[in-house]
Amino acid sequence: MRPDTLMPDYVGPATFIRHAAAILALTMPILAFQHPTPVTVSVGGKFQMIALPSALQDFALHVEAVFSQNPNEGIGLIAGPSSQNFGDQAVTIRALGNVVQARGANGYPANGSAFNPGVPTQLIITGNVPLKKFSAWMALPGKSYVRIADNVAFRSGTHPASIDTLVVWAETGTISVSLVTGSGGAGMYNQMVLADHPVAFWNLNPRSGTEPDLSGNLNTGTYQGGSPAVTAMPNGDQAAVFNGSNEYLTIPSNPSFSIPSTGSLTWEMWIKPSVLQFPHSNGAYVTVMGKCANYSPTCEWQSRLYNTTNPQNRCNRLSAYAFNPTAELGSGAEWQPACGLLQAGQWLHVVGEYSTLSQPSGCPSDPDHPGSIDIWVNGVKWNQSVHNPTGCMSQFGVAPQANNSPLNIGTMARDTWFSGAIAKVAIYDHALTQAQIANHYQAMTGRMPTGSCGNTCAF
Repeated sequence: MRPDTLMPDYVGPATFIRHAAAILALTMPILAFQHPTPVTVSVGGKFQMIALPSALQDFALHVEAVFSQNPNEGIGLIAGPSSQNFGDQAVTIRALGNVVQARGANGYPANGSAFNPGVPTQLIITGNVPLKKFSAWMALPGKSYVRIADNVAFRSGTHPASIDTLVVWAETGTISVSLVTGSGGAGMYNQMVLADHPVAFWNLNPRSGTEPDLSGNLNTGTYQGGSPAVTAMPNGDQAAVFNGSNEYLTIPSNPSFSIPSTGSLTWEMWIKPSVLQFPHSNGAYVTVMGKCANYSPTCEWQSRLYNTTNPQNRCNRLSAYAFNPTAELGSGAEWQPACGLLQAGQWLHVVGEYSTLSQPSGCPSDPDHPGSIDIWVNGVKWNQSVHNPTGCMSQFGVAPQANNSPLNIGTMARDTWFSGAIAKVAIYDHALTQAQIANHYQAMTGRMPTGSCGNTCAF
């Protein structure tokens, strides 16, 4: 067989997601797929076909590929196992020379991402068949995922009604491909988070009275007040639904959960509030999560969600706060939506970030209280410059200290209670980049972040 002049790409599915609804309503179970042994193809342009569960709409694939030195080899996604033509591949990813590239409608990009010969390369592909678009990421062991295709159109002229076959091929060298086992999109999202090295990561999928730490750092949480119900996340994974009156998850204190341990701390979570006027609030807001269980003298930080109606006229504001141990006025960052933007029953990706290592140029000068606070919702970062000096540790003279307060999720000090689902809570002892945050959002939803912030925010 003869390859086309643009060369095919490699595709490696391991887990194949099929949903009946559009990408905005991904709530159905994910089809797990497993290929028990690696598929190896050597020089000679050979195709080896692997049947997949048929995807008519959205799909998400996770594959591990081992490329040889200076190869021309790859994987592809097609409809129909009998095809022996590169042009039939809707999605193609190849290793050529020393880089991995994903092909779009207009061919391969001029650049690519480097790989290590003989070392497993993780590849994740998400897309939508009717829209004829896909995105792709790759990661080397111990490294974060790098995007190699961002909402790219299928190969020119390829318009399949479904995708049901993985193609493995090699023009030069030898490629070995393993399909990753797991629960589809859930495993894909978790792998992307873990590749960014959290110090703690909890699914919040209550199957017993405890919640394991997926980071391997043994920060096991314990459910209090009963066992929460469960609901589906956008990728089909299960999430805890807290009753808003007495259920929460508590995790013992760890220095890695404290801002001054490294000077940087990031928390990340997915929430789906059942209501937006919380029955067990303090009149203004509920604390979704925090390390300030008894207020003074061991307070550190918290995440808030305001009621629709509150005395401060902060309609459904999401905030990240840092405190002195005495729990007096805290410095914070505020993601203020236009009133009515958020809806009960809507999943939100919220990220809060703290630093004592740098601060915005407009912050009040206070050498004893340097630092910044930032917040993102659905991948959209607030605009600190519009709200200055909000977002500055120096605004209220905050110098965070590491203390022994537990980390509570679903409440902070058992005086306000979040009603709704919380899942995929991760803590990092470093800052996440905008690209990493956007990657996490897209891995869960299949969409890139859109929106902006000024005095108010939208997405």
